[in-house]
Amino acid sequence: MNKEQVEQLILNEFMAVPFHSLYFYLRRRPVSLAYGGTCSDKVLHLYSKLLELGVKVQLQTSYMNDVESHRLLLIKIGGIDYIADIGNGWPSIKMFPTNEDYTYCAFGVGFHSRIFDDHVKIYREIDGFKKLVVDVPTVVKDEALIMRDIECRFNKDNNGPFLDTVRFGQVVGDRYLYLKDKTLFVYAEEQGLEVISMDGLSLFEIIDQYFYFDTKGFMEKSIALL
Repeated sequence: MNKEQVEQLILNEFMAVPFHSLYFYLRRRPVSLAYGGTCSDKVLHLYSKLLELGVKVQLQTSYMNDVESHRLLLIKIGGIDYIADIGNGWPSIKMFPTNEDYTYCAFGVGFHSRIFDDHVKIYREIDGFKKLVVDVPTVVKDEALIMRDIECRFNKDNNGPFLDTVRFGQVVGDRYLYLKDKTLFVYAEEQGLEVISMDGLSLFEIIDQYFYFDTKGFMEKSIALL
């Protein structure tokens, strides 16, 4: 596969496999990766697809807010390593080359990568405000260690950021929708940002009304945490 084909697959993932915190918020764990989740779930879903297609891909870990807690993919195409941040809660639909700075815009959200000696910093820009969101080391961590961390993400001592809050993000048509608790943020290239209050609707009512997601299937393909 070439770069354009892989990025089309990434876009398809953002449409079909949403980012969400439902497993943590509802105290459940997945049986199938097809229903998305946080970075670990989304990364593993695309990782297995790329392996089946013969793409050179490996797991990598990175830092968010100076904490090593975020997983993404390194994909080699044409001798160049690219960062695929498929598990971010933002529409990071393009890959970042590790050999040069890169900038693009999707759904009105800007993304910028900057190369440093031993890491790549990725920034998100909205309405002119730029924020560092991911810091990716260029030294690759052992995949077995990353998988161990992923397997431990539902441990009782996990104090991650999504235990008591709702996050749900998905590309829907020509917009990117991001639910933060009871507020829906709608990002679009031409229309700009729209903010909608979801007060009065239950969680699954919001998801069923605004997102392409099988809530019934999600519950059937997940189990309650003990």
